[in-house]
Amino acid sequence: MFKEINIENLSDLNPISKISKEWMLITAGDQKKYNTMTASWGSLGYIWNKPVATMYIRQTRYTKEFADKFDYFSLCFFEKKYRKDLGYLGTYSGRDEDKVAKTSLTVDYFEDVPYFKEASLVLICKKEYSQDMKPECFHDKECLKKNYDNDALHKLYIGEIVHTFIIK
Repeated sequence: MFKEINIENLSDLNPISKISKEWMLITAGDQKKYNTMTASWGSLGYIWNKPVATMYIRQTRYTKEFADKFDYFSLCFFEKKYRKDLGYLGTYSGRDEDKVAKTSLTVDYFEDVPYFKEASLVLICKKEYSQDMKPECFHDKECLKKNYDNDALHKLYIGEIVHTFIIK
């Protein structure tokens, strides 16, 4: 059972370790069709007088199609016991299989936005901005080479955090 709280009342949240070490699921779509992916790159912050989440999705990922098409997405954070499920969801493509069915996770919907019941923290975000990353915009060319080396760059998405849910 989830309880909605104001994002400003989240205590003991270190977004850097939460995202980079514990990972999150980025999920977009609706009740007809959705996709999810595991991510360890992103940020939480404040811009345009709003609390926001920033996520990055490679051009080749199936979830990108859903993030581009839909106005809302969810970011779900989990306890360590779900690490294996997050690993699976980050390794396999929803293009090829119903990958969620191969995990212990259960999709649910908040106003048609998919999220996972087992999450300890759910952020429902309204897409505000998106932009493809471009090689010429990298000031540190070693960063570009180290992280991409001929791979597709990411697309950046900024979403206003419109609902925050924690497990009761």
